[in-house]
Amino acid sequence: MNRLALRMGGVPIDLLISSDLGRAATTAEAFGAPEFSSEWREFHIGDWEGRTSADVRARYPELGDEGFRIQDFHPDGGESFTEFLSRVEAAFAAVADRIEDGQNAVVVTHGGVIQTLVAGIIGTGNQPAMAIPSNTSLTTIVVDEHGPRLQIYNDDLHLDGNATRPDGTRVHLIRHGETEANLQHRWWGRGETPLTERGRAQAAELAATVREFDALVSSPLSRALDTARPVAETQHRRVDVHEDLIEISFGSWEGLTPDQIKETDPVTFERIFVLGIDDPKGTTGESFAGAGERLAGVVAEIAASGSGDIGAFTHGGVTRAYVAGLLDLPFSRRSVLPVPRNTSLTEIIVGDQGPQISSYNVVTHSGA
Repeated sequence: MNRLALRMGGVPIDLLISSDLGRAATTAEAFGAPEFSSEWREFHIGDWEGRTSADVRARYPELGDEGFRIQDFHPDGGESFTEFLSRVEAAFAAVADRIEDGQNAVVVTHGGVIQTLVAGIIGTGNQPAMAIPSNTSLTTIVVDEHGPRLQIYNDDLHLDGNATRPDGTRVHLIRHGETEANLQHRWWGRGETPLTERGRAQAAELAATVREFDALVSSPLSRALDTARPVAETQHRRVDVHEDLIEISFGSWEGLTPDQIKETDPVTFERIFVLGIDDPKGTTGESFAGAGERLAGVVAEIAASGSGDIGAFTHGGVTRAYVAGLLDLPFSRRSVLPVPRNTSLTEIIVGDQGPQISSYNVVTHSGA
């Protein structure tokens, strides 16, 4: 809790709310005087209270794995998932209504609440694709005129790598540093665009703050390789290149700004960005789903190497497409996920249950 309080020290808090359960209340009081609300309590599990997962499965053998995913199933004396989601979404809406633009609300709650709320905001039925957030981790949701959007999931950097994680190989998808094209709002997928001075500084700060990796792999594009090299030099590791870590292909749109694309190809632009149809970019480029499937193959391949922590230097668009695919997020709703920030990490844990999103869009340093 002390580390969390230090981490939150520079964040202005306009509204502080906590679950009224003791473990949340004690955490919240480390950095303020909260309002307490029972609406932010963890999922009510009835007569499962105090039992292990093995105990529950032994007591209810008829459930099987699928039973735990039925939204209207509930333990004796507990609430159903549908009731839980409705309670949490109503609590969130009430908090959002109490703050104005530019203000910050902090809610101290529970892992299942955060996981379920984020799944509800995304609108996905694939909640198991998201790992339960760490104790004292930070998840940020932005609310604007378009509604709530996930900004950051499970930022637990203040725990210095000591957070509990599911078993498996950890693949950290790292977006490259800022580029000239980022500043010019040009869409370079497969084309080359150099890091800016700020982008090189971001890469250096990443190298100084990021965890130790067991292996490093990178997209072949210079902006990814130039972000990877300072990490490799600091950690005394080589960088292997994997062609399929490359960005989404924009086809004939490569190097153009959105305004230029609208002018030269208005029909395709409208189909994709107004109507939400996942056509290939620039006719000859890739679709959003296609790029995500490509990266899914890379993650599975490099996870199969057996290395514990793998740093994979890649790009923002393809990372978002891959995560959207894991979440069964339709292309038309992709805006609820941001494009990951420059030099941010998105952690994927690949274990016996397949890939899980452990964190999303987390930056290890202050210069992003």
